[in-house]
Amino acid sequence: MNHSEAYLLAHSAYLTVLGNEPTGCEVAVIAAIAWLESNYGAGWKGEGEGSFNMGAITAGSSWTGPVFTATDSRPNNDGSSTQYETKFRVYSSALEGFKDLVRVAFVQANRSTVRLAAFNCNIDEVSTQLYDTGYYQGFGKTREERIAGHQKAMRNALVVAGQATLFPKVVAPSSPSQSSLLPGVSSGGQYGALKVGAKGIHVEFWQYVVGVKIDGVFGAKTRTATMSWQRSHNINPSGQVELQTWLAAFPGLP
Repeated sequence: MNHSEAYLLAHSAYLTVLGNEPTGCEVAVIAAIAWLESNYGAGWKGEGEGSFNMGAITAGSSWTGPVFTATDSRPNNDGSSTQYETKFRVYSSALEGFKDLVRVAFVQANRSTVRLAAFNCNIDEVSTQLYDTGYYQGFGKTREERIAGHQKAMRNALVVAGQATLFPKVVAPSSPSQSSLLPGVSSGGQYGALKVGAKGIHVEFWQYVVGVKIDGVFGAKTRTATMSWQRSHNINPSGQVELQTWLAAFPGLP
């Protein structure tokens, strides 16, 4: 499964479970969790192969479907971790796996706070709320270390999984006059510039970065906030989100 396919499945799962059109960041968060936890289900070995378990979701006492056994770990107060075997859920398809991930990450265990953080494109708060509601245990001595580690991992997952969804690239033109800016991965392309008039998920994510209203439309307020952000990061304040600006905000971009 590639990143674009995962994004489409996450979008469909959200619509089915929650019944309304999600924001781009909400879908990107679900896709990033699935990438981080299971490589879209492909990371399972042994009994877990073909389980379609996207979020490393354990079976728990309420699960009545099929399960498989795999090793998990819990953190200790000295910073080490202890491994143990536990049961994980098995699904009939990738879509079913994504649907349950939406339910578990955004609905169950009072995780509306996770969904709200995703709606606001606040990725660090997503990690905080997932930890505080018991979705993951993390690594490290303290709550703060465990959350910080997950925040870093989630941002890396968004860089990887989000290449096909969050960050626009310039599609290699067939002639110099046919250059076009499209969201998604293109072979040999470069990260393209966002500017006034741009719309979509990549604009939503950038609006979170600069702290303006998230509506997916790159207007005058987003341009002004972009210029201010660029000045504070010693970048030419062009008001456009060009490669240098993307890399300043997300150093892990390839």
